[in-house]
Amino acid sequence: MKDTQQSTKRGKSFTADQDVAICHAWLSVIQDPIGGNLQSQNNFWNRVFQNYIDNVNDQNVRSQVSIQSRWGIIMKCCKKFRGCLTQIENRQQSDTTETNKVLYAKLLYYELEGKKFSLDHCWAILENSIKWQDLAPSKKSKTTNSTPNSSFSSQIPETFISLDSNQDPIGYSVDSPRTKRPSGRKAEKEARRKRKIADTSSFRFCDLMEQFNKHASDTKKRKAEIEERKAKVMEQMNQREQEEKQGNEKERDDMIMMMDTSNMDPRTKAYFELRKDEIYAKLLARSTNPDYYTMKRAMPFSEQVDISSDESSSDADDDECGGKESNNNVTIDQPAKDIIPEKDLVIRRAEMYQEYMKQIQIPTHRGSVIPYTSWTGLAKSIKQLYGQPLHYLTNIRLKQWDQLRIGADDEDRPLDTIIHPSKAEASIWLIEEVHRLTPSPHHLAKLWLADPMHHAFIDPIFPKL
Repeated sequence: MKDTQQSTKRGKSFTADQDVAICHAWLSVIQDPIGGNLQSQNNFWNRVFQNYIDNVNDQNVRSQVSIQSRWGIIMKCCKKFRGCLTQIENRQQSDTTETNKVLYAKLLYYELEGKKFSLDHCWAILENSIKWQDLAPSKKSKTTNSTPNSSFSSQIPETFISLDSNQDPIGYSVDSPRTKRPSGRKAEKEARRKRKIADTSSFRFCDLMEQFNKHASDTKKRKAEIEERKAKVMEQMNQREQEEKQGNEKERDDMIMMMDTSNMDPRTKAYFELRKDEIYAKLLARSTNPDYYTMKRAMPFSEQVDISSDESSSDADDDECGGKESNNNVTIDQPAKDIIPEKDLVIRRAEMYQEYMKQIQIPTHRGSVIPYTSWTGLAKSIKQLYGQPLHYLTNIRLKQWDQLRIGADDEDRPLDTIIHPSKAEASIWLIEEVHRLTPSPHHLAKLWLADPMHHAFIDPIFPKL
């Protein structure tokens, strides 16, 4: 009883690779010029099965009967699909492409069979390997009022050559010996039923294609609306973030402006006095040029050195402010009776800046080799490595050196392959020492007044210790 149940148990479904192997095995045997045409059914399928297991190594899972039965299903579906494709081609519509013909044939196959054609991998092999016109029935059927658009089922038979006997030559038969030829009456009734369905299928094609195009258009429209809403949301988020950032910056500036520096040590006092001057100058620049911040932020990141928005300096500001608040030493400065002229204010800032830069010692232990591609890039690495700012004049000079390479033959060549990193770093520290010790504050003030964007080249003056 158990053996009977096991023998009738359905095996695993064939995979696409197994279907392809079956098609190749069948074609290999049928196209053999020596024994492919005249041989018994058993001999033919023995050779097909042997060819299959040689290529797939599936003998422990599939039997010869299973392979033979699967081939019958494949050929039956492909014959019906070929009939659908022939019917579409006979319509001779000049504006129909080959791709659309295949699509229409699949739609017709679905209309007639009630299921999709899922053997494209087999059809790709058999389409040009079999003379499908030779599979048409040779016997005459009853005369009916057939038209070029008649059902393909009446043109392609269910079976071709009977293989009931093991001694009959198999020829180029494509059917399994288990497949029975339907009687003429039954085939005619089936053909008439399918012909009736096919007469209305052309109208269904137009409806289906119209629905397909409408669905594609609606999908594209919905996608565009989603992208538009997403862009608006991102714009609103960026605007809120910008407003929040400006609010935080104003809050920090207000805290610095209200700070009492009378009890601070000279170095800290010089720092906060300079910060107050910078905030005041920033307000003056914004009042005369509303696009001041836009111009500053539009500069490439590699070419700007922020002075008032640096994270480290902001943290230092917050720490200093917090410390002063805890000691209750924060007082509101009294407003000056007379507004300081802009030129005098810039000179004062230049004096404080130059005095502070003199106090920063040039590093003496420099054993590192820093790879770089440009002078400004090397300067940025030096600032991060040694935790020191570079002088305004040094930043200007390094940018000018980078501009000298524009248009040169070796412009794209990394600079460290031209000048050794150790020599380049030594050159920067040499001019940095000159700029820290020798420039006149009046000269700096003159340069700053002539360049409204000079803030971009002033590093945060607090060294990162």
